[in-house]
Amino acid sequence: MKKYLVLLAKAVFLLSSILLLASCAFKSTDKLLTPPQGSSEYEQLQKKIDKLIATGAEYSPPISGTYRQSVQLEDIDGDGTKEALVFLNVPTESKPLKIYIYKETDGEYTEVAVLEGEGTNVDSVNYIDLNGDGALEIVVGRQISTSIKMLTIYSARNLEMSIVTSVDYLEYSICSLSDDESSNVFIIKPSALGQAKEVEIILGMSGGEMVSTKSVLTRGAESIKRIRTSALTDGNQAVIVEGRMSDGSIFTDIFTLVNDEVKNITLNPVKGVSDKTLRTEEIYCRDIDENGIVEIPSPVMLPEQIEGVVHWLIEWYAYDSDGDREEVVTTYNCTNDGWMLIIPEQWKDKITARRVEYVAGEKTVIFSYYDENDEIQDFLAIYTLSGENKDERANISGRFTLFAENEEIFVARIYDTDFTTKYKITEELIKENFSIIYSEWNPGET
Repeated sequence: MKKYLVLLAKAVFLLSSILLLASCAFKSTDKLLTPPQGSSEYEQLQKKIDKLIATGAEYSPPISGTYRQSVQLEDIDGDGTKEALVFLNVPTESKPLKIYIYKETDGEYTEVAVLEGEGTNVDSVNYIDLNGDGALEIVVGRQISTSIKMLTIYSARNLEMSIVTSVDYLEYSICSLSDDESSNVFIIKPSALGQAKEVEIILGMSGGEMVSTKSVLTRGAESIKRIRTSALTDGNQAVIVEGRMSDGSIFTDIFTLVNDEVKNITLNPVKGVSDKTLRTEEIYCRDIDENGIVEIPSPVMLPEQIEGVVHWLIEWYAYDSDGDREEVVTTYNCTNDGWMLIIPEQWKDKITARRVEYVAGEKTVIFSYYDENDEIQDFLAIYTLSGENKDERANISGRFTLFAENEEIFVARIYDTDFTTKYKITEELIKENFSIIYSEWNPGET
């Protein structure tokens, strides 16, 4: 009985190491990597892992990305049976980072390959099919030192593991830009001081050779904050890269394929910078109208009501493959209080705003306009209420509720002015244009 319980415990441990994964960083995360059936397979595989652990090896799973377990199951050779990949670190060896690959045949696991590399940890791993032959390529990022990372792509065809390419990288992501919807590898490489960082997209394999295309990132880009994919307005797919410049500003580069050549469609070729996307406000692209196309923010400063306190409107632009853009919507984003208001076109060049806290538990943004005497007149207030008496304050005469949750209530008040009459500002309009700002979960985001 005791032996049975020990075996059961090991089986449970191995089961807990199996990932709920996606086949690609930009595809559904609902795919379940089904483990081999029967406890004897678990016992037999666990014994092999235990022997490695006994010699000084340690579990060392990837530290980022979708696949983060020490034991992963994936059909890498395309024969319909999943192989087991075990991520270990053997500190005493010159190439301590090891991925042991086991093939299961007739209920028994046999070691068929070991992928070895230098470094302190495995940054991430992905499984993709670059050439459409059914066998997968294994994309492994390794942290060599605090400032150096190495990306290696292995071919698993017939389980005869071979290296497709190995390059230094800053960030990488799996995407699908090709017309055939095959997987591509998007890589951002380090650069010499003063040089633009290189971007390489691995398109696939042809005749055993890697096919890739290259471009450059905005000159002066210092760090990468986000990488994501999106459709463009003409239906083509793109990779959107956002990061910080050396002066602290935020940039957005958009990469797409034109005749199988990668193109940075936002880059000004004279300046070497995507100057139309540069902004000092730390606000990032998002699908603002939820139509599957990510828009790029462009802040516009409002006239100051309080000296030294700046408020912004955000113009959101969608791009096509030629780099032409069209404005989708303009918003006022109150990131401090977590809400957003769509600004009608007629308001844009006529309004200003200020944020005040006259009462504890009541944060207020007041929108104003300039009347015919060039004097400021308030026409709309949006309140963020908290505290024990928030319900009573929400019901003060003239206020109406926009959104309520456990800790906060968002309410508004419309002032009786010529502006509100002229532009037909009603409760229905404000309710329709108001929304809570939620953090977007972005597959492929760094």
